[in-house]
Amino acid sequence: MINKGITTHSFNNYFIDGDKGNGLMMGYCSVNEKLIKENVYKMYDIYLDFLKI
Repeated sequence: MINKGITTHSFNNYFIDGDKGNGLMMGYCSVNEKLIKENVYKMYDIYLDFLKI
């Protein structure tokens, strides 16, 4: 899913043998620390907006 510039993938996409429950996989391999912090705050803001619905 792409929402407001953040790409997410279902946790279940990472398993071969079926449903492993709910979750979100985030990968920050080779991303600088400043960019990680900016995106975590961005996800927080998106989550707060979601809760208002």
